[in-house]
Amino acid sequence: MKSMSTSSIPVPAKTSWLSKLRAMALEALELHLRTCELLLEASRRPQR
Repeated sequence: MKSMSTSSIPVPAKTSWLSKLRAMALEALELHLRTCELLLEASRRPQR
């Protein structure tokens, strides 16, 4: 699964609260998807 990087998106100095909220939501989504990916990978591995 290819991960989106929101950190590289340039944000203008003057941004509305809505665009800041959008950026935060995208970062939260990315973190959530990474966590899900790690949990899925761990659950697929055989137990010792």
